[in-house]
Amino acid sequence: KVAVLLYAFHPFQEIFYNTFRESLGENYQLDIFFHHNNIEIYETILTNIIGKYGMYVVAPIHHAKTQLLLENISANRLLIVDRFESIGGEYSYISQEFENSSYDVFMKMKKEITRFDEFILFYKEDSDYPVGTKRAFERFVNDFNIKGSIKRNYKSGSVKKGTAYMTIGDIDLWGLLKDCNHFDIELGTDIGVISTNDSPVKEFISGGITTYCVDFEQMAKMSADFIKNR
Repeated sequence: KVAVLLYAFHPFQEIFYNTFRESLGENYQLDIFFHHNNIEIYETILTNIIGKYGMYVVAPIHHAKTQLLLENISANRLLIVDRFESIGGEYSYISQEFENSSYDVFMKMKKEITRFDEFILFYKEDSDYPVGTKRAFERFVNDFNIKGSIKRNYKSGSVKKGTAYMTIGDIDLWGLLKDCNHFDIELGTDIGVISTNDSPVKEFISGGITTYCVDFEQMAKMSADFIKNR
């Protein structure tokens, strides 16, 4: 029996779960839980499932309680996935690295980004958005003297020509694209859009959205291999 505790059933985490389940095969029972980056939900779920499963695959929350909760799981039964969280001792993890990888993406797209007058990141501090992405954005605009700003979310009707936008949450992306359609603004020409976490719909909507993303299928296959082979 394997317990899988993830953030939410986002499209990219659905890819992770489906690949993980398929890679394990029929000899494993999977139960999936979601904590939605809420420490109270996270604590309740872990308290209820510790001691009831042979293996635990956990996407951790950055919180003071996380170490105390995960210390109750034997290290050889725990795999931390998606986000890195130091909990002391020896344990296994397969996690994303956000800051350097995001900065590398910005560097590769520097020519396209600097065609625009301003670069805006939509970022919520009190969310599960990775702080490494924010740091990479700040480094990039500072290193190349780019007019950049960080806004909590996209406000309807605020789209402005000559601006490059970066979204982490899809709600901001959909609101931005809706306004582009309403105001007859052309992506890639009038504005630029970068989105994290790829999904099939982003390949087709508005002629295709520029995205970058970790390989969740590969992460899932590596996680399944850990479960089977320790």
